Amino acid sequence: MRFPLAALALAGLTFAASAQTTARLDSATTASSAATSALPAAPPKLPNDVKPKRLTILPIPVIFYQAETGLGYGLGGLLSGRFSDDTLTRPSNIRAQYWQTQKKQSLIQLVHTVYTPGEKFYLNGEISAYDQLLYYYGIGPKSQSIDESETAYKLFIINQRIQKAIAPKVFFGAQYRFTGIRDIEIPTGTVDAQGTNVNVFLRDPRVTPREREDTHVSGLGPVFTYDTRDVPLAAFRGNLVDASVMFNGSGLGSDYRFVRYQARCPPLPAGVF
Repeated sequence: MRFPLAALALAGLTFAASAQTTARLDSATTASSAATSALPAAPPKLPNDVKPKRLTILPIPVIFYQAETGLGYGLGGLLSGRFSDDTLTRPSNIRAQYWQTQKKQSLIQLVHTVYTPGEKFYLNGEISAYDQLLYYYGIGPKSQSIDESETAYKLFIINQRIQKAIAPKVFFGAQYRFTGIRDIEIPTGTVDAQGTNVNVFLRDPRVTPREREDTHVSGLGPVFTYDTRDVPLAAFRGNLVDASVMFNGSGLGSDYRFVRYQARCPPLPAGVF
């Protein structure tokens, strides 16, 4: 709030300069009055019940272009700030967006990073629903651009973690992730390297018939986070180390059974430490 205070101080000085009068040499009373009027005006006092704004809502337009989608456009929103008067708790953020494209793709998404008062708990995750179209070129380094094939599908993601502080800036808890792919559509008319009018995604021998069907992957596991970033949404300094183990199985509604080990330490922008 330094800018409003600076403006208030300048206004006070301007008022004082305009209020100065030419004092008579034989009048001590008039000189005293002029000196008093030259003092800066005192800033107005705020009522005791007025508190600084804790949350900010910012609308964000969305516009982009990709070869697979054409022009995309939509609207997003950002809610940021603290959910308490505790200034030692880092600001949280909740982001929502919706967009659609010229080729009928769309996305509805909610992403959040929330610190409860006192940073006793850390909540992070997303809910996303995609209706998209991507180009498939094959698997491995021998893929060719001439094998470009359109593949459309609907993708639904739930990723949520709940962690408790076990030390300052250190959190431990559980993470759940669900990924669902359905309504896979293969547009006709694709020509492969031999001139065959068949979509390459349907003919690639490295893709099994099961991998061309609707799929659900669901997993649960522990997660550890060391987070010293000052502002998670746009960090200027600090570090982030994240490690998790995800157990996916039929008991959780998954079509595949496997364990995923993941660790990350994303770099901050140049000049940030």
